[in-house]
Amino acid sequence: MGKHDEALEMHAKLLEIMTRINGDIHRDVAASYGNMGVALMKMAKYEEALVMYSKSLEIDIRVHGDSHLLVADTWNKMMMPFICSYRNNK
Repeated sequence: MGKHDEALEMHAKLLEIMTRINGDIHRDVAASYGNMGVALMKMAKYEEALVMYSKSLEIDIRVHGDSHLLVADTWNKMMMPFICSYRNNK
């Protein structure tokens, strides 16, 4: 198992714990999904990363509203799978 696989596994465990402690709609849960997206990006699993970023965005909007810095940051991260996928297909 590679380092990114290990990181993804750890993030998944953290997500499980954060969800159990805080419920499904909490900033820490959104952050866990976002961190999983980052790990998946490093593994070039762009579609899976986009799914994680989408989950993070949905939670952040519910927690903070749609005009919050964390929401904008997640929108920014959601562009990366498209950019990387485009670059790899050139």
